[in-house]
Amino acid sequence: MTSILKAISSSNCLGSAEYILDVIGAGATATNDTDWYGTWKSSPQAKAVDDELDTLLEDGRKRHAIDTEQLSEFSTPWIFQVKTLWERDIVRHWRDPTYVVAKLALNVVAALFVGFTFFQAEDSIQGTQNKIFVSPDR
Repeated sequence: MTSILKAISSSNCLGSAEYILDVIGAGATATNDTDWYGTWKSSPQAKAVDDELDTLLEDGRKRHAIDTEQLSEFSTPWIFQVKTLWERDIVRHWRDPTYVVAKLALNVVAALFVGFTFFQAEDSIQGTQNKIFVSPDR
């Protein structure tokens, strides 16, 4: 970028960053009265870039289209994706034992709560209503 700016400007700064700031008018004391778009469009570098792009487009249009066949919606088989995600999940859990212990404790407490909810419940209408948390209509 600096080589292009140096070719089309008359600034004489030493460092690349200082030079760019001075040329575009963004420095502490810099001012800018140059239309850089117009300057770039009329420069020989812009003409060379346009010619190169035209050549690339022309060469691309001369080539035949590549025939491709999509066998699947995804680039890898389903079983490979499942295996990869499974391995990532195991590694994630291995690296966070606090999470695993918390989940284990939560499941144990939930199992005890559900288990004791139905512990020694009567097999009557009232017992069945108690099991499913329904209050009788009176």
